[in-house]
Amino acid sequence: VTPAEFLGSVPECPGSGHIRTEPFLKSRTFRTPDNMRAMYISPTSARSKQRMVFDLLDNYGFNAAVIDVKDDFGRLIYGSKLPEAREMNNARRRADIEGLVKKLKARGIYTIARQVVFKDQVLFRYQGSKFAIRDKYSGAPWVGNEKERWVDTYSPWVHDYNVRVAKEVGALGFDEIQFDYIRFPSDGPIGRCRWSYREGDAYKSEALENFLMKARRDIPQPISVDIYGYHGIYRAGTTIGQDLVDVGEFVDVVSPMHYSSHFGNSYLNHHPKAIRAYELLKLGTERPVRMSQGRFQIRPWIQAFRMKIS
Repeated sequence: VTPAEFLGSVPECPGSGHIRTEPFLKSRTFRTPDNMRAMYISPTSARSKQRMVFDLLDNYGFNAAVIDVKDDFGRLIYGSKLPEAREMNNARRRADIEGLVKKLKARGIYTIARQVVFKDQVLFRYQGSKFAIRDKYSGAPWVGNEKERWVDTYSPWVHDYNVRVAKEVGALGFDEIQFDYIRFPSDGPIGRCRWSYREGDAYKSEALENFLMKARRDIPQPISVDIYGYHGIYRAGTTIGQDLVDVGEFVDVVSPMHYSSHFGNSYLNHHPKAIRAYELLKLGTERPVRMSQGRFQIRPWIQAFRMKIS
């Protein structure tokens, strides 16, 4: 389904009490491969396992690739020239991403840049943790899961920084920008979170919409976002901010992560265990396709790791 180029005024967000009236443009030239089959390429694979990458692409009929440009720790992989990246000591080229993109495009592979947004250990520490979520009781930077560091999802500066990264990445030749971890934290003592940059009673979903609105204005490439598989099935934007329909208004593609490992063991257990993953993917694709009403594409992720499976 090709989204309309111009959607005009957007209706009131359910339950938000706020109305968006400013028209905005989606990508003017949105072309993706028919029957897209994309493979994820980690920074390690991009740097030192390119032979394996190309063998997989050739032997299994992939026609697209998702490549990390800003990873789960906030590290910029491609060698940024942004002044703030240098200030963060985050400008080193960790892999020849631009060269890899050229090789892939020479093979006719559609290239997608994966950019982690609000889970960012590097930005968490920047300027004395100025942009970190605060602990409402101690005032210190909030830490949930010991392995994760999150920045304030409401911060305009955090939004602008990630848009600047996306624009720089787009100039490397990528066909599409894909935002991951575009959400609020879900693990740890989240009841202790204090959002220093929140204005009034702004909802979590509105923080994501504000970021995507900026991205949509400044990024010419198609934009996609990754969301929890659960949020591709049920509308629950007040939990971590991901409301399928609201987010989809600003992007070309929404990619629910339909991983069996992320659902409870009793979910869909009325189906035989052998077909549970199939039934989850079927349900998790049909429901968002109906909810999208053709405004944006649904392109699900599929679990390819062994967590919680036999």
